[in-house]
Amino acid sequence: MSFIFKNEEFDKLFQKILLDLETYLEEYEIKLEDDITVEDIVMWQRNRIGEYLVHPSDKCPKNIEPKVLAIILKHNPNI
Repeated sequence: MSFIFKNEEFDKLFQKILLDLETYLEEYEIKLEDDITVEDIVMWQRNRIGEYLVHPSDKCPKNIEPKVLAIILKHNPNI
């Protein structure tokens, strides 16, 4: 039944954010710790009014957090 709550528009947006993050990390040859993936450095949540919000997770390295925020804002300026 979880497919009822699926938001395809948000899924596409989130995948674009992940792709841009992967590209950024590869372009600047930034290596993440062994147990951290690109999917681990950003997270999403749905607020009470149903909006999907994306933000850096606690696992996001502090040295790239400003760039992660910039990529998120590039794709979702409503945050």
